[in-house]
Amino acid sequence: MTIASTTSKLLYNGDGATTVFAISFVFWQAGDIRVIHRDANGAETLWVEGTHYTIAGGAGDTGTLTVITTPTDHTPAAGEKLLIKSAIAELQPAALPLGGAFPSTTVERMADIATRLVQQNSEKHERTIRVPEADPAAPLVELPPRAARAGKMIGFDSAGQLTALEPTDGSAAAVTAAGSTTSRLLAEHFSDLINVRDYGAVGDGVTDDDAARVAAQGAMAQNHILLFPGPNTYRMGADLPTGPFLWLNKGFTGGVSPGNAAVNTALLVTAETADTSPLDAVESRIGISITAQANGAQHASGIRSNLVNYSTDGQGCAAMYAQSVTLPSSLWTAALHGETRHDGGTSIAGSFESASYSTAGAFYGIVVNNTTTGAPATHPISGAAKAAHPTATAIYVQGANGTDPQGGWFRGLRFALDTCGPAAPPFA
Repeated sequence: MTIASTTSKLLYNGDGATTVFAISFVFWQAGDIRVIHRDANGAETLWVEGTHYTIAGGAGDTGTLTVITTPTDHTPAAGEKLLIKSAIAELQPAALPLGGAFPSTTVERMADIATRLVQQNSEKHERTIRVPEADPAAPLVELPPRAARAGKMIGFDSAGQLTALEPTDGSAAAVTAAGSTTSRLLAEHFSDLINVRDYGAVGDGVTDDDAARVAAQGAMAQNHILLFPGPNTYRMGADLPTGPFLWLNKGFTGGVSPGNAAVNTALLVTAETADTSPLDAVESRIGISITAQANGAQHASGIRSNLVNYSTDGQGCAAMYAQSVTLPSSLWTAALHGETRHDGGTSIAGSFESASYSTAGAFYGIVVNNTTTGAPATHPISGAAKAAHPTATAIYVQGANGTDPQGGWFRGLRFALDTCGPAAPPFA
């Protein structure tokens, strides 16, 4: 017979149903076939005849491959591939006797097998790295011995010859981030965010990562961000925080004013509502939204702010500071607004506690000031001149002194006073 086709390899896509695949090239025995299964992730497995498949046909002709489906179903699923290729052994088993009739059948088979071997090698050659045919005739030199190339990368020298290269430090390379306009060194990009894992933190919840935290914090200095990647758990002494979380360390310079808010703010968030109908009648735009859920005997805080005041002038230090600006078109504006949805227990829209440890200075639980007199002469946005408001009020409380259908009470204002010393009047 003749070998009229150069095909020596077939690639089929699985569909979860097909179990019979045609072998359209000539082969002689089942051992001439090599079958490789590739899963959806690209992992390849060499299949074994009798375990994964059976072969029919051959003997100098085409044939079929049938996938074994019992007791284990090996049918290629969708996204998987089945490679069937010629794998004739590189041997010449035929012996031609001296004298007698010319063994044409044997010789033809020998020629067919030789052609098939050439096709197999051509298929391998097509998957190798090759130089252009028009390159100079000088052959590529051999790679260095194993010991000389260990730990190195394959590359080309100035003459275009193969060589083993030392890995280079890419931190000195200038790169441009996607969408940006200016290139910077990789070392600069990586130093923008300090990762505690780069300083030895394991994050397995068992290894003590406190030394790594101290080292990263030391490198952090000021004006950096320290990252604890998640979902790792970092053991730091008795603490077991689980990432991800960021640690911002902002070094302030200069006075604080609205004009340099970005300079003097560790975390700056802005949100602007479009001049259209609100998406949500209650919350159409939110700068920061935090939801905390307390379960069982645990306490939770949506935001917890701690201030330690070492300031010598004592002015303007607040654990939480809220400011709002109202324009003529505004319906109502609150610098701080608290709401509760009560369904048992005790609900407090605003709770304030103050504990005194000194008899010096002034001590107040809540201080409310109407500071119109000392405010700037003009509105910070509209430029309107300051004016005395006829109903300017430091505290305004509205409530209904009556019962609802369930029998509860609404109180506009309620005071409860406990004294630890001589009785004092509730109002001064």
